[in-house]
Amino acid sequence: MTNGDSFTAFPIRIEQRTRLTGTVIRQSTPGLTDLVGAVGVVASTEEPVIMVAMELPRARSARRNKSEQEIEDVAALVRDHLSVPNLERISPGPLRNEPPDCVVTIGGHEFAVETAQLMLPSKANYPNAVGRWKHFEQLREHLFRHSGRLQPRLRQHRGSMVSVWFNFGGENRLPPRGKEIEQMIDHLKSVSPPAEEVVNQRYRASDTIPANTVINQNAAWSVGCTWAALPADYRSSLRATLGFDIGLAYHDTFTRSDLRAEVKRVVQQHDDT
Repeated sequence: MTNGDSFTAFPIRIEQRTRLTGTVIRQSTPGLTDLVGAVGVVASTEEPVIMVAMELPRARSARRNKSEQEIEDVAALVRDHLSVPNLERISPGPLRNEPPDCVVTIGGHEFAVETAQLMLPSKANYPNAVGRWKHFEQLREHLFRHSGRLQPRLRQHRGSMVSVWFNFGGENRLPPRGKEIEQMIDHLKSVSPPAEEVVNQRYRASDTIPANTVINQNAAWSVGCTWAALPADYRSSLRATLGFDIGLAYHDTFTRSDLRAEVKRVVQQHDDT
């Protein structure tokens, strides 16, 4: 992760020999550019592959119920992607919790639409996307709820984007159930961003980096974190409260076959009369 003044290394788990052909970079916040993944091909099969490294989960709008979300998603498809010129309306299906989810009226004709949620498939022994997001949201809520007590213990992170991860080592390193947030808070209290001389050393592409400086994990590998300097004009509710913000780091590798299999699974799950 880089903003011109800062660079951060994320943990990566290489699952199979891969030839990288490009990186996936996104600027989620002005002045803060995220390296969120890499693309390439599996060396033995030449099959396309993507490695996902980081995201910054954010609530962009108010909560919606299932029907409201379905209508909004179908509207985005019809209006933005298909650019239908004579769309009249999109309404919920006639029977709740039964197909179709939505009815789209175009030029006087009604089209029944069944929706399904497609996410990156979960990998064996690792938390899926929903599990990661829930952990992350619980951590944010804990930081807000106990900000007064935690602020003095977390002052070393001020001015940083702290990217955190849970259970990077997989199922065999899972912490005791329900202890992940507590372990993450304890870890954040005990660690600090790398010293300036370490940061400067990273820019010189040194062959070695001092242990537990750039990437810092607890002894059990159940939680960990890394840092990037925030732009001075970066604003967020968490930074206003504690002086820093948090992102979610993890590593997943998906081949084209993985993604196609998940699309087929979701479609088959909804494919009935």
